[in-house]
Amino acid sequence: MGRTAVYTLRQIQQQSIAQLLVTRISSADIVDFCLERQKNASRPSPQTLAVDISCLRKVMRVAKSMFNVNVDDRSVIAAYPALHDLKLIARSSRRERRLQGDELQQLLTALKKKESHHACIMPYHDIFLISLLTCCRVGEVCNLRWNDINEAQRTITVRDRKSPNGSMGNHSVLPLLGESLEILLRQPKMNERIFPFKSRSITAGFRATRRRLGISDLRYHDLRREGASRLIELGLSVEETARITVSGQLTPPTNANGLLE
Repeated sequence: MGRTAVYTLRQIQQQSIAQLLVTRISSADIVDFCLERQKNASRPSPQTLAVDISCLRKVMRVAKSMFNVNVDDRSVIAAYPALHDLKLIARSSRRERRLQGDELQQLLTALKKKESHHACIMPYHDIFLISLLTCCRVGEVCNLRWNDINEAQRTITVRDRKSPNGSMGNHSVLPLLGESLEILLRQPKMNERIFPFKSRSITAGFRATRRRLGISDLRYHDLRREGASRLIELGLSVEETARITVSGQLTPPTNANGLLE
C-alpha cells in the first residue's frame, strides 16, 4: 500500500467504526463514521473523507478473497447517495496551477544554490528538471534505475508506475525528451537507483525553497501538469501526451529539445 492508504487506515482504526464487526457494518454506519470524523478537531474536508470511504470500500472488497471474511462492499455503495446529499464526501478539486512568469528560472536558480551547501547531497536542480521533462511523479523519479536506461533509443523504463489497477508490475517505457538523458547520465553512480533519495525529502526541500521565494500555491505534483502542458504546446496531441504521462509508450518527437524554452 502507498503512504496515504496506510495513514488513512490507521486513522480509521481510531474511530468507533473500527470496533464493529465488519460483517455487520451497514450503510448507516458508514454515514455515521463520516459524521463522527467531521466532529474531530482536524475537521477533514469532503475530499479527505472520500479517501477514507475509498479505503474502507477496498478493505471490504478484498476481505473475502484475502481473509475469508464473508463480506462485500455493498454497504459502502448503498451509503454513497446519502454521503453525497449531505456533502460529506466530494471529488478532489481539479488543479490548474502552472508555472508563471519567471517562476521556473527562480526555482532552478534557488535549487542550484541549495545544492551548493556543504551538507546537501541531493541534486534538487536536476531532479526538478527530470520531473518536469518526464512528467513523472517524484516517487517514480526516485525509483529510476541505471539498468533501465536505453541510450540508443533515448528511453527509460519506469517501474511500478501508478495506475488505477495497481502499480506493482506496471512498468512502462518512457521517452527521454529534451536534455533528460544528459541529466541522468551526469549523476554519480551510488547504487542501482539514479536518484537514491526519499521522495519526501525532495518535496520538503522544494517546499522550503518555494516559500523562501514567496511562490504560493505551487505543489511539486503540479510539475506533471506543467510538463504535459508544455508537450501539448510543442505540438503533441492530447492522446500522445496522455501516453507519456500514463503509459509512457511513445516515440520521442523530433522537436522535444525545446521543451524548456
